[in-house]
Amino acid sequence: MKTLTRSIVAILAVFLVASLIGTAAAEPTATRSLSTDTVSAGDTITVTLIMDLDRDASAPTLSEVYDPATDMGAWNVTAVTIPSELDLGLITTASTGEYNFGRSPMSSDLSSGTSLEVVYELTIDSATPTGTYDLEGYYYDVTGSGTTIPMTGDTQITVTAPVDNLYDGVIDLEDGATAQDALNATCLEYSLQSAGLHVFLNMEGYNVSSASSSYWTLWINNEDCGYNMANNFSTITLSDDDVVEFLYTTNGTTIAKVTVETNMLDSITAVRNIPYETVYYGSSDSDKKVLVEVDITVNEELSSLTLSEILDPAFDESDVEAVELDGGSLNLGADNATFEILWSGNFVEGDTKHVEYTIFVDEAAGDYTFGDSFVDAYHMDDYLVTGEDTIRVTGDWNPWNDEDSDDGRYITTAEFQAAVYCWVKDVLAPTTGADIDTSRMQAIAHFYANGFEMGDNEE
Repeated sequence: MKTLTRSIVAILAVFLVASLIGTAAAEPTATRSLSTDTVSAGDTITVTLIMDLDRDASAPTLSEVYDPATDMGAWNVTAVTIPSELDLGLITTASTGEYNFGRSPMSSDLSSGTSLEVVYELTIDSATPTGTYDLEGYYYDVTGSGTTIPMTGDTQITVTAPVDNLYDGVIDLEDGATAQDALNATCLEYSLQSAGLHVFLNMEGYNVSSASSSYWTLWINNEDCGYNMANNFSTITLSDDDVVEFLYTTNGTTIAKVTVETNMLDSITAVRNIPYETVYYGSSDSDKKVLVEVDITVNEELSSLTLSEILDPAFDESDVEAVELDGGSLNLGADNATFEILWSGNFVEGDTKHVEYTIFVDEAAGDYTFGDSFVDAYHMDDYLVTGEDTIRVTGDWNPWNDEDSDDGRYITTAEFQAAVYCWVKDVLAPTTGADIDTSRMQAIAHFYANGFEMGDNEE
């Protein structure tokens, strides 16, 4: 019997301990994460704080401390995002270096399960000495006797010497440009120094030195391409949106850098514009001619320029009529859906061509789309034409203003009465099958009453 009793007591003790452990664990948590934990003096980083409540809490607060008695006291906090639940916003206590994001004690308690995120920007003072700094922060509330819980997550920041940013920007480069072309475009002063099989870079007073282990390295899209410029400087071809960095390090610490983001220009660009892209089925022949414009820009020296337009298969090259070829010649070719405009001679960067032509569109209602039209030149790749690429044919709703109606584009009394009948009786218009709604009826009445010609699709 005693053995059984002891067993029961032991089991109860286990449950009691488990219960106590569970109760102790049910506390709020506060977590800090940094956009980066290694910065240069003068840099700004993003700090994210997460508050998770595992119980109801009165006036919960997240507090960060940058002690004014230390170098961290010169760091600056700027609030970016504070949830509405923390209705006190940001309160700063200069004497202690505290930055508090909290909820008013006058507001209702926040319930268990609440999760809130605070985001702020932290600027490291430019005079901050290099080193690793411990971050201090905590959560507290006034529930019961009050609770203070240390911040977890990222708890240290390493500050390195300021980096001299010699250049940081986007540069337009021609197709096929190299890392050297990117550096040339910055207009920074540099020279190349040969040493055996190696070629080192010297730039803006930051020179190679074996004594201090100082040299420039090339990085492309965060990939280390090395320090030997003979292997990569003028041989690596860049692509659009590449990030090219030249980093100058001394004893492993970066103290100067050049950053170039590439914007690769096509050798030729062509943009199509269709000013009036909608055609109404049943329109007069003159209204079925759709104007198309193409503007071509040359971005480097080339010769023998060609624009190849690929029409929707529903169209025929015989539907094309030249309006302005800007010195070019029209070649309709053998393919019924393709034609070319050709220019001979040499072109230089900045040259332009403006083309205008019409397409006679007499197709059923629907969307008609150009194919992969392109421009090219002698010994060059093809470059796709961009811009607008669709001609839309829609039904002509009005059968009473057609050229072959009773009085052409004028609305006769009989036609007006027929329109009124369709409007009142909710009957579709003859021939076009269009719905004659109030706005269309008002348009017909206006043109009828004033004796004006009524154009296609006027409402």
